[in-house]
Amino acid sequence: MLGILIKIYYEKVRNTSFNLHGEPIVVTIDDADRTFERSEIDHLLIGDHILLSKRKG
Repeated sequence: MLGILIKIYYEKVRNTSFNLHGEPIVVTIDDADRTFERSEIDHLLIGDHILLSKRKG
């Protein structure tokens, strides 16, 4: 199962940098959290943790 998910991920993801337009690439967990909150991303995986957006869809 994990192999299938990894394969799908690499087939779908083309740009692996994590930053918003005009912002530097995320380096720290604080950068990731700030970018996540300002973006339209619904979920963010950091290590063993999954962050869910507070936005109502």
